[in-house]
Formats: sequence, C-alpha cells, structure tokens
Amino acid sequence: MLNHENPLKLKYKFIYFLGVEGSGKTTYFSLLLRLFTRCKIKARYIAIRSNHLFTYILMNIVSSIVPSIKERKQYYGDALRAFMNTDLWRRLYYPLLFYLDLLSVLVLALVKVLLPLHLGYVVVAENYVIDTLADIQRRLHLVGRKYALSVASKLLLRLIPMYSIVVYLYADYNTLCRRYLMRGSQTEPYAYISVRAKQLLNLLKFASNARIHIVDTRANILSVFRKILRSLFEQSR
Repeated sequence: MLNHENPLKLKYKFIYFLGVEGSGKTTYFSLLLRLFTRCKIKARYIAIRSNHLFTYILMNIVSSIVPSIKERKQYYGDALRAFMNTDLWRRLYYPLLFYLDLLSVLVLALVKVLLPLHLGYVVVAENYVIDTLADIQRRLHLVGRKYALSVASKLLLRLIPMYSIVVYLYADYNTLCRRYLMRGSQTEPYAYISVRAKQLLNLLKFASNARIHIVDTRANILSVFRKILRSLFEQSR
C-alpha cells in the first residue's frame, strides 16, 4: 500500500474512528497502527472516553463527609454504588456529571491530542469526544436536537482539531450480531444499536472542523481497509 515506488501523502493530522460497537473500529484502528509503525509515520494512538476523573474525586470527597453516604460506601465498598439511588445522587450527581465529564475529557484532550499535534505527531483516535457526548446523553436521558446544540456540547466538539477526518463505520444489525457472536460478547439489542447510531450521527453533524467519511464495513476487511486508506492519503505529485 505504502512504498517507495508509490509515495503517498497523509492528508489529515487527526484521524477519528467512530461507530457503534461491532462496526469495526478496533479492527481498522489496529490495522492503521500497524501500517503507520511499519512506514515509520510519527503517530500517537488514543482512545478517550471520559474516565469520570473529576466525578470520581467528587464522589469520594462527599462520601467521606456525608454520614449517610459514608455508611453506604462502607457497605457497598465503592463510592459510585454508595451514591446510586440516593437523593444526593439525583440532586447533585446528575446535574454535575455532564460538566465533570466535559472537564475530564478536556484535560485528556489537551494532553493526548492537542499537545502531540503541536509537537508534529499524527493522532489516531478510536474513541473521542463524540463517543463521550453520546454516553452522557444516554446516561442523563437527554434526547433530541436541543442537547446536541447545547453550548457545552458544541464547545467539546471544538476539540476535534482542524485538518481532521472522522471515519464513521457502520454495518447492518445482522452483521453486527454475527460479529458479537464471533468474539463471544453480549449481543446488543436492535433498539439500543439504532438509538446509538442516531446519537452518533446527530452529534457528528456539528463536528465542523472535520471531514466526514462514511464506510460500510460489511465487505471483507482488506477491501474496507483500502477504501479507508484512499480517504486518508493522496498521491504525491
């Protein structure tokens, strides 16, 4: 694919694989990683989904000073389960979760994406801000266009850098089910997959910094990978 006789130029500095579980993100992310390593392309590989860093810190602080939560933490063994289904959870955790997740992702994006780009690396992401926003939307039961257009969401989507491409991978539900079976993972319900795909595509509309390339992954792996490479590279002249 890449060789001295057929030199190719990478068109994007940031490459983001997006799609529902089973669509092929890890497969093509890994293939691209191997190709870049073999061709000595200076790259960083990341998978950022909010690790709830600041949420975790908040929960542990509160569970240490609020007696009722402290008792539940001693019983359940961790702060998250201690918070579940409490009045404090409903009044404090849910309203703050969205903004704490944004803050967590912002810190990770600065360190793992924006800094390496500034240092001249190509960055390839398997999970990034659109995945995080879809997770928060599902967790907080926020639906529809109003959420996607919120100021906070648009700010987070600005963390997708200039000179970026989002490769959106998809396959029909029967193909996804076969893949779940082959890898021994739980089969996700059709309703969940459908809603998740709509969430991702809805949020993707507002990724104004990136070119969007949609790829059907039902064909054989090599054929799909070649299609992805054609969108990433251009022939040098």
